[in-house]
Amino acid sequence: MRRTRLLVAALPLLIGACDDNPTLGRGSSAGTGVTTASVRLVNATGTPLDLVSGGRTESANGAIAPGSISTCVAVDPATTSVAVQQTGATQPITRFTQGFLAGTAYTIIAYPTPTGSIQLSTLSTVATTSPNFTPVAGQAQLRVFNGTGFGTYDVYVTGSGAPLTTANAINVTPGTGTALITAPAGTTQVRLTNAGSQTVVFDAGAQSFATTAPSVLVIAPSTVTGALRSFVVPSC
Repeated sequence: MRRTRLLVAALPLLIGACDDNPTLGRGSSAGTGVTTASVRLVNATGTPLDLVSGGRTESANGAIAPGSISTCVAVDPATTSVAVQQTGATQPITRFTQGFLAGTAYTIIAYPTPTGSIQLSTLSTVATTSPNFTPVAGQAQLRVFNGTGFGTYDVYVTGSGAPLTTANAINVTPGTGTALITAPAGTTQVRLTNAGSQTVVFDAGAQSFATTAPSVLVIAPSTVTGALRSFVVPSC
């Protein structure tokens, strides 16, 4: 499978520091017959990255270009380690051992800090991560990840061009993601405001999210200009 190019949007907003906040699930999927987790890497940094599983890198998951995502990798939570490393490096940025939940899809997000280092966070895209979430048939679901490191935001997910009313998520801090959000049918617009305000600081523009599985919308800065951009990452 080829790597998929991400949808990118940018606005001239400068960013600051980032924090790492991995949120790996734990356990097993008893009764489902599923013994592996699915893992995908999104590269929101300015350098090529490798996704290493069980000590090896599949050809499709080596030298993942900035602004691209890996293919999905099946991981045995009991035996397989997962690592992310800069292409050409011999040591990983960080390594995940155990901790994945069989039958669950994970997105590992690599994003930059102002000092040039790379932070890693992990989001799962299943309803069980949001115990009060009830999927709506025919509508899309997504999580929004704050990889800006700049501030704390409220998130509005509306129909295209609709006015801002009630935020879908509030006080989303750097290095964290929202719970699952139901997006309205058709074209969707995702906007970020400073927490407690309705002044838009980033507009991801018109989006169409898959209705078959949750997506992740990553907001992270360009390593060249510092302007914010968005990455739509489909679930495995």
